[in-house]
Amino acid sequence: GAWLRARDFPYYVRKVVARGGSTDNHATSGLKFRILREFMLVGCSVLLSDVDIAWLRNPFPALYGDSDVEGMTDGFDDVSAYGATGSGVLTGTQAFRIFARNSGMFYLSATNESLRMMERMAHRMATENVWDQTAYNEEMFYVTTESYQGLGLSQRVMNYLCFLNTKVLFKYVREEPRLYPEAYEPIGAHVNYHPEKPDRMRDIFKHYQQGQRGVLERWNGGEGLKVSNECKFQGVPPAAGRDVPLIRAILARPAGRWGGVRGIVAAADGKLTTPWGSGEWGGAPGAKARDTIYFDFIGARHLLKVQGDVDAPGPLTLRSMRCTDGDAVQVTLAAAESELGG
Repeated sequence: GAWLRARDFPYYVRKVVARGGSTDNHATSGLKFRILREFMLVGCSVLLSDVDIAWLRNPFPALYGDSDVEGMTDGFDDVSAYGATGSGVLTGTQAFRIFARNSGMFYLSATNESLRMMERMAHRMATENVWDQTAYNEEMFYVTTESYQGLGLSQRVMNYLCFLNTKVLFKYVREEPRLYPEAYEPIGAHVNYHPEKPDRMRDIFKHYQQGQRGVLERWNGGEGLKVSNECKFQGVPPAAGRDVPLIRAILARPAGRWGGVRGIVAAADGKLTTPWGSGEWGGAPGAKARDTIYFDFIGARHLLKVQGDVDAPGPLTLRSMRCTDGDAVQVTLAAAESELGG
């Protein structure tokens, strides 16, 4: 709270310890229900946000506030988000099927029902070895029986295009011209489907708040970078690719500049010299051979795609992308270092 205190900003600090002293992400996440219970006790409604949510706009005008729990869905369309009737998987009987609600983004109205839910959740997190999202969904959906007292909660599902998960963003929104890249801006994006949380969050902010187009395109719809898939090939040594125009162009221009750094030498035998260490270079197989080569050095592969005509005289410009993180650099190759310019 020191940072907030120094800025005269209201804050709340509560030291809590997970069951058994565990510090893994699920155990830590379960502690929030103790804190939320305290807010409910004093009649304060709360918007709960996990740390892996990129907030892009003020969420409060978009909340209905007409239910005990208004929560984000892990679903990705109307059927998965809001539910639909269908046949039971095993019995064939009529069933209602719906994707789980996410326990990392929800709005609690200060009601007796919400208070009871937080009390029950806090107790279960302290006494059971259960994932908080599993328990959160159980308490919302389970009805009263002879052995279980349901909470009787009123519920609303947040709009999955306003309060979206990253499956929606990277597999659907990004592929829909009516929504992307210019048409709309979500309120918040929860990076819950992908492990590269900080990097994807940074790119979400860059795209929606800083106007940097193209940054989201580097990611797969699933795990990892798109370029990581492109990088998985057996390279073609320069000696075996002399009939490829791009390889011939590189062989005629062995001196290089990496960004603003000179000292790159792509030798005819496939050896690569850089200021950071030695490595190897070569061509790509198949259709990629027309415009792509690779440089491998200091444990990382870089894909270099030619910019312009390989048969044009003078230095050759390529755009390098590092396979591990998509970092892009302009590379210039020339017949002699004196041709590289400033």
